[in-house]
Amino acid sequence: MEARSPPPTPNQSKDGGVIGELLQTLRLFFSAIFVGIWRFFVPPPKKSVFGEVVLITGAGSGIGRQLAREFARLGSVLVLWDINKTSNTETAKLLQEEFQAKCFCYTVDVG
Repeated sequence: MEARSPPPTPNQSKDGGVIGELLQTLRLFFSAIFVGIWRFFVPPPKKSVFGEVVLITGAGSGIGRQLAREFARLGSVLVLWDINKTSNTETAKLLQEEFQAKCFCYTVDVG
């Protein structure tokens, strides 16, 4: 007859016990730190938005208008949403004059 090893006790794990789990946790921790440092010094390549459709809410004024200007400068096709029809069409006219941007204006209340 073959000799069998006793079953593991509740304090014993099959894969190395507490020390094994500690080592695995430390490995995951340090690999996450390494990836974070690597991404800080070597960022991923930037995506081109040229020709991409970009939807901007609140494009009539403020941050929305500034985002629309930046995406128009980068050559995106813009879909402009705003609750105020006059300021939204004004933004579209400015972008078409300044950047020859392709803009589609819609009066929308997202709130």
